[in-house]
Amino acid sequence: MSRSLTMKKTLICLSTALFGSLVYANTFEQEISSLAIQQWQIIQQQKSIPSKLSAQLLSLSSEGIPKSINPYKSAVLAINQVSVSFIAQPGQGAALEQLLSDHGMNIQSRIGNVIFATTAPSQLTKVSSSELLLSADIQGVMQGSNTDQLISQLNQFIDSNTNTSKSVQDEGVQATHAYLLHQHGFQGQGIKVGIIDFGYAHYQTLRAKNLVPDPKKTMAFIQGRRQNQLTTTGAKTTVHGTATTEVIYSMAPKAEFYIAQVGDGDGSASDGDVAQAMKWLAEQKVNIINFSGGGHFRSHDGTSPLDKQVQQMFDAGILWVNAAGNEGAKHWLGKIQDKNNNQLIDISPQGDFLVIEKKQSGYLQIVINWDDWADSKQGAKYIDVNAMLLSRSASGQVITVDIAKDSRSLGASAIEVISTQVPAGIYYLALTADKYIPKNIHVFVEGANLPQNIASGSIGIPATAEASLSVAAWDVRTKNIAVYSSHGYTDDGRVKPDISAPTNVMNTGYQIAQNRRYEGTSAASPYAAGFAAAYWSKYPSLSNTELKKRLIQQTTTTISKQSPSQFAGYGLLDARKISFTPTPTPTPTPAPQPPSVTSPPNTDVPTRNSETDDALRLIRQIGGM
Repeated sequence: MSRSLTMKKTLICLSTALFGSLVYANTFEQEISSLAIQQWQIIQQQKSIPSKLSAQLLSLSSEGIPKSINPYKSAVLAINQVSVSFIAQPGQGAALEQLLSDHGMNIQSRIGNVIFATTAPSQLTKVSSSELLLSADIQGVMQGSNTDQLISQLNQFIDSNTNTSKSVQDEGVQATHAYLLHQHGFQGQGIKVGIIDFGYAHYQTLRAKNLVPDPKKTMAFIQGRRQNQLTTTGAKTTVHGTATTEVIYSMAPKAEFYIAQVGDGDGSASDGDVAQAMKWLAEQKVNIINFSGGGHFRSHDGTSPLDKQVQQMFDAGILWVNAAGNEGAKHWLGKIQDKNNNQLIDISPQGDFLVIEKKQSGYLQIVINWDDWADSKQGAKYIDVNAMLLSRSASGQVITVDIAKDSRSLGASAIEVISTQVPAGIYYLALTADKYIPKNIHVFVEGANLPQNIASGSIGIPATAEASLSVAAWDVRTKNIAVYSSHGYTDDGRVKPDISAPTNVMNTGYQIAQNRRYEGTSAASPYAAGFAAAYWSKYPSLSNTELKKRLIQQTTTTISKQSPSQFAGYGLLDARKISFTPTPTPTPTPAPQPPSVTSPPNTDVPTRNSETDDALRLIRQIGGM
């Protein structure tokens, strides 16, 4: 954010004057606060007039793409190429798109005044001074579910205490009672289902077993490039998309499938790749789209570019189904306020810092995102937040590990990111701001534990879209909402997710690839999409608006004390709520009796109260809750 030199000096003087009269929760907080004030002074002295390009883009334009690419950024960085989100001045989206194209940039998609494009870093300075440009930053990264060590340990615990002999086909169908739809002939016929996912390892193996469909069309979108073939082989190729397709096919085996891949197959993709895939599927005139992915690099109030594109697709008659996210245990939510005047954003009475436990050496990513975006519903006050990652030396001294300190210009992102390699150990995150206005601030941690996690507000983008049918994860083994499942509310106060669906299910794709179950809201979302397809084949005259309303309000069983709730929505999908009235026969002879509906044998994993209690205790022990 732009500041005059006078403002900078005033802030430094104020922080220095306040420091002498502060009251701290403990000595350690005093050390952190003292270091924070010192760093704040240095940051203010070093900050120059902000550019329209973010600090990361400025660095790339001058230094080029690094030889060693951080794995968290592999979806937006490639050899001599970066994926950029350009924001045009109001009403200048089309003109800026043309300018970028004239400079040889590869346009992925334009959503209003936001243009997603890929380009060589050297081209950035050629457009940075254009009056058409408001700001530019590296695109956000979308990801699917990853292996969750906590859930894997929980599964091992349950396996050792219960009889787990079970057919792969299909715990989710049983849990939602979707077999009732199938028995009455409603299996998705006449419905076009689109899938956006990250990679399709072992797809042909499952196709030979008739566990996934032969898709009508396929298309891959890889950092601005398009190719007809999906990525199905390679050591780094994820099975995520194959597993997702397997789930939908089990729920709606007679639907017609259109499959899109985003990213190079490794499990992540840029916002621009996802936006391209959305438009391609709309061109195929699909009825339903499932996206078992999301991110946290834009506003969380339903106004991000992808949220807006979800709304556009919904307005065109498409039902968008989205995983809520797996960040419930990796997220902290607070307000940008400093009630104790210690120059740190308030965290807790025990100290204004977040503890981060890194159990193994490796990459650590921390995303700090606050509700102060230029296009957010509350409007922007252009609060400038800085983040400091700290640790203790062997002698006990507080030391700085990394700092996120981007300046904010008009229209710039309300986000800071720390992404670095660190050894195993205990770290501390402290946050400061140039002004304190009580807006929501989110912290998301990947690669480490966050003991002070707050699940509320962890819903991913674009599950934040009002038009999205957003899906929480209901664990078929614990019979509860999964501990990692992301919660609402959105930053503008709406209830999300909308519904719940099964997760932690037996899945052939993941059994072949990793010998484990399919976990995460990434598994729940395709169960909801498949359920919707089968239900829509029963009521083909419904609009997508009517369909979404019915799914939420008429086909769910409440699983929480409050409905809707910020963690389970309206409840678990349940086909027993659907009326299956037999159709009268026109023949004069006595009508045959309707076929009896015989539920299949109950093969659910046995559940005992003591077992559930033990499992929950294990969760708390493992997750530090």
